[in-house]
Amino acid sequence: SENRRLKRLLGLRDEIPQETLSALVIGKDTTEYFRVAHVTLDAPSVEVQQNMPVVSVDGVAGTVLRGAGDSVDVRLTVDSGFGVDVVVERTGARGFVRGVGDRNRYAVSVEYVKRSDEVDVGDLLLTSGVGCRFPKGIPVARVTKVEKRDFGIYQTVEAEPTVDYSRLEEVLIVLSDTERCSPADSVKPKSP
Repeated sequence: SENRRLKRLLGLRDEIPQETLSALVIGKDTTEYFRVAHVTLDAPSVEVQQNMPVVSVDGVAGTVLRGAGDSVDVRLTVDSGFGVDVVVERTGARGFVRGVGDRNRYAVSVEYVKRSDEVDVGDLLLTSGVGCRFPKGIPVARVTKVEKRDFGIYQTVEAEPTVDYSRLEEVLIVLSDTERCSPADSVKPKSP
């Protein structure tokens, strides 16, 4: 089981064009509004900075909150302080995933989805690459609820992260440089 996970992690490392650093999850901390995973780096000499993307084989895990030596705290996608621009894989509709911060469940809300955009329960949300923080095309969440309002510009959308935090053991920290990113900085398409 561990061997399969590590092979998948190496495969993910090959798909991300930016330099990455692997890390092992050593603990999780959950409070009412603040959800954090504690990880230890495989190469402690590499400088990890705040807000660097953290991904797992199942998708976006979060961003670096703070680091000291070989230990790093990761703000999970379900934390109320997390946010990332996304697209619906099936339709290309745009939105912004924000952590809910509910300590009783792992959930995110999807903001700014236009009422006219087609979004259905089960749709996969991928990173859009906007903002040059996360590489384009990484799974973030799967839609669990869609509520089209009779008025206003946006619809209400809820989703569940693609990462199962109860089973999260290894992650990759993307050592991206947002100053030098380009539209070509995206996850390479999987070969059949």
